[in-house]
Amino acid sequence: CRVALVSRDQQLQFAISAIKQDLQAYDQQAETSGITLTRKLSSLWTASVGISAEHETIIQETTTHVYTLFALPLGVLTLVLFATALTSGEIRS
Repeated sequence: CRVALVSRDQQLQFAISAIKQDLQAYDQQAETSGITLTRKLSSLWTASVGISAEHETIIQETTTHVYTLFALPLGVLTLVLFATALTSGEIRS
């Protein structure tokens, strides 16, 4: 899901998912969610920052493991390498 913000050079993206598996070796139940803000800094640079979380329960025979993970994904991307590869003919459509 993407939401337009005040500036057309920004995007706010939400993600949520869940899984439940009853496998022969183990049972799994997990929920994940996250939010990311991406902003175009210039014609070549894009930056993103976000937060995500996952909570997971694994049951294997008589043992239960519970995992919780929090992450702060950060990114800075440039189009220079891609543009160079396009002009040199390395990438073909």
